[in-house]
Amino acid sequence: MLHLFSLLNIVTKRVVQLGLLLGLLLLLSPLVLWTLGYKINAHSDELAEIAAKNKNVMICTKIINIGLLGPSSGESRMHCIKRYAELTKDPSACELLMPSSYGLSCTGAAKDFKRPCALGNDRSVSGNGMDATLAECVQGTAEEQMASCCTIAKARFITSFNDCSGLDENQDIKDQCYYSLAFKNHDPESCASIQHENLKKACIVDASALKKNPSICSGCTPPVTLEQVMNFPQE
Repeated sequence: MLHLFSLLNIVTKRVVQLGLLLGLLLLLSPLVLWTLGYKINAHSDELAEIAAKNKNVMICTKIINIGLLGPSSGESRMHCIKRYAELTKDPSACELLMPSSYGLSCTGAAKDFKRPCALGNDRSVSGNGMDATLAECVQGTAEEQMASCCTIAKARFITSFNDCSGLDENQDIKDQCYYSLAFKNHDPESCASIQHENLKKACIVDASALKKNPSICSGCTPPVTLEQVMNFPQE
């Protein structure tokens, strides 16, 4: 009986010592991580601004959140990277988030390019003095069919239309057309013809990610065949 009591006493002491050791480690771990360069419970927006000033997006990857409340470390890092890309207008930073739908939203925030033609989720197009449906771009008047924004709509939404060479207007029109082709076909090589450097970077990041995993753009309007367009109603 005395031997059992002594054994229990030893076990109790060991448990207490282990608990104290674990408590000490928990107290010291943030300090150790801090000395290694990690950002403990850092605000992602504020850290993104610091990263932007230093032109170093990798600072965002150092966030570690400790505690039960608030966003996870991964969520804070992702937000920091997207905010960095938005502040610096550097789409290449979004590669750290690819392939993912959040990565696509990152390149969208990082773009510094004003699209001449607005493409709708219903495959309509407007801009450059015109407004038309995809069916009108294919079967409408000669003026509609030849309109530069219609060419961009066809490049984006018709599977068999892959030609931007007929555009002889300003470079922004051509750049948007090549981006539309790259996005539709998941083809980074189509980005090479883009002259706008910011859009070219975004194009390469987007098309490369879509090539790896097309499902990241599940909410995007899919392209259709020319035969399907011919059966669309003209409004």
